[in-house]
Amino acid sequence: EASEQQTPRGTIAGFLDATARRDYARAAEYLDLSRIPRAHRAEQGPVLARELRVVIDQAVPIDLEDFSDQPAGSPQEGLPPDRALVGVAPTKTGETQLLLQRMPGPENGRKWKVAAPTVAQIPRLSRQLGYGPLANYLPPAFFEIRFLELALWQWLALFVLVLLASAIGWIGTVLTLRVFGPIVRRAAPVLGDQLLTVLVGPLRLTLGLTAFFLGSGLLNL
Repeated sequence: EASEQQTPRGTIAGFLDATARRDYARAAEYLDLSRIPRAHRAEQGPVLARELRVVIDQAVPIDLEDFSDQPAGSPQEGLPPDRALVGVAPTKTGETQLLLQRMPGPENGRKWKVAAPTVAQIPRLSRQLGYGPLANYLPPAFFEIRFLELALWQWLALFVLVLLASAIGWIGTVLTLRVFGPIVRRAAPVLGDQLLTVLVGPLRLTLGLTAFFLGSGLLNL
């Protein structure tokens, strides 16, 4: 781990690998925990590492090719030479930069870690961008197991959402026809029933898709 932390890309790759393996104790080694009392680091470090991974998955797309593979990093506008931008997390109060920092030490052994100011922001970012109340009721595996960039809980919720959207489409169509059917029949006595029959399919599809897309936004799909 020490050698891979000598470049920004190595640090991010190592952190993502450790959290993907759910080895949060190792992932915590990629965080600058200097602002946390030493006695609490072993307990708080893995928790912060897990919360940071959730924030990244939810709101901060990462491409390893964007990170420098040089020990000194690459100059970035608006940042000191010993900082590297991981990404920007959108929050209710504005955007928050996630930064790496090159730690002090011998030049040939300096490590890049998630900067202490960023570590201090992780609990707040987790509250705003994390999994919310679901995290209190579902086992961690529901959030950590992923397939095609979606967590297990999202796949299960997606299945339920499809069923609900279908039901909403059917029920909404029935209610709409009961309300507007008589009006259409009075307005067009000859063609009213035919018109209603033609509208059933598109109306059901429209209501179902509307319910699906509204619900998918809540799942961060």
